[in-house]
Amino acid sequence: ASAIEIAETKTLKAIAVKDEKVSPIASAKYTINLPLTTMDQIFAKATEVGSNATSVEITFGNWVVSAVKEDGKTAFVTDGTRGFVIYDKDVNLGFSVGDILSGTAACKVQLYNGFAELTELKSNTVGLSVGSGGTITTQELDAAGIAALTGVNTGSLIKINGTCTSESSKYYVADVQIYTSLYDFGTLEVGAEYNITGIYQPYNTTKEMLPRSAADIEKVVGLPTATISIADITMEIGQEKTIEATITPVAAQSTVQYAI
Repeated sequence: ASAIEIAETKTLKAIAVKDEKVSPIASAKYTINLPLTTMDQIFAKATEVGSNATSVEITFGNWVVSAVKEDGKTAFVTDGTRGFVIYDKDVNLGFSVGDILSGTAACKVQLYNGFAELTELKSNTVGLSVGSGGTITTQELDAAGIAALTGVNTGSLIKINGTCTSESSKYYVADVQIYTSLYDFGTLEVGAEYNITGIYQPYNTTKEMLPRSAADIEKVVGLPTATISIADITMEIGQEKTIEATITPVAAQSTVQYAI
């Protein structure tokens, strides 16, 4: 008889027959844990928490570290649109922004506040390769794009636009909470329009984004307007005249000339 090759989870069943007598069916299940290779697979495994975290092997697909908290114990990783968090409560993970993760390594994955969190994984974990020079593309999201964000999108870099509101000393733009764990921006102006760029993460049912520096927070200032009154101007055909009009913006005064 030829050997049976098992490359995925299978249940094998067998019987023995002798002198027209048949044995009961014997059954054995063989479980093969293949490495996870996509963000969706990793997120699907994130069902337990704490001591019940799931042991996995992950083949990292040249994914990029998009942000690292100041103490080095939390790193965000993305494939551009999806991602996860790596966390250790005690030590610096050894990752830097722009690191490129490849190779296959063992770790644990758990569900934390609605996103996938990897533990027992550091930059020097056996099997993990860490390169440098990675870049990620900012996703500019409208209201529909924001509404579509879920936990699997954690770690991606997004940009949103909207009017700032405040509730319980928390700031929101386009119904996304603007959070300070990467950069403490102080206060925002309620009622003002902002373009905000930052790392996306959920907090259970709340959508959050984390600006990385002052450059990620852009207050939109409208252009000044002016009314020009023209009266009692007599011109002949082909004649040119220059009319001077003064436009007064919020903080400065400029003179614009109009040729007619």
